[in-house]
Amino acid sequence: MHEETAETVHMSGAVWVAGTSPCPQPTLQVTVTSDRRKRVTCTVMAVADTGAQVCVGGKELLTALSLQPVQLKHRAGLRDVADMPLQLLGSAVCTITHGGHSIRQEVCFVSSARHLYLSLTASVELGLVPRGFPNNLQVVASIAHVLPVRQPGLMNILPTRPTAVPLPPLEENVDRLEEWLRRLFH
Repeated sequence: MHEETAETVHMSGAVWVAGTSPCPQPTLQVTVTSDRRKRVTCTVMAVADTGAQVCVGGKELLTALSLQPVQLKHRAGLRDVADMPLQLLGSAVCTITHGGHSIRQEVCFVSSARHLYLSLTASVELGLVPRGFPNNLQVVASIAHVLPVRQPGLMNILPTRPTAVPLPPLEENVDRLEEWLRRLFH
């Protein structure tokens, strides 16, 4: 489907409940092979969805793998993050390959998916996220000071972060604080 190198990263818009994503989802190129007698391989864009419990693909992937809905295993329904039912077409076991790692996963096919969404388990097994995720992530508590970015021939891109606010954050000081912020970051 896509002829690009494995290092290629694309972005896709993600739909969130009651709005659109403020930032696009990173996608990566993977190879998917159906585990049927007639093995068909295709290359698709995938999203590592660390909140997903199962891998989910759409009609486009189903077609690329030359699978028909009647060939799929029928299983209980799926629900999205908002607990809304998804139109499940069925599932099939597939081999997913990325970056030298190959895994076998059951992929659930739904009408609405635009990409292959990799579950947390698949993302870990493919080496996309560390084992134990998210419990092994280091948390940054705070930033004490932001230094301005300086480049030869260019003015400062970022202003120095203020260390104190000149007035108490009270309703009667809103206008003066707004003016102070405008002058500071102009």
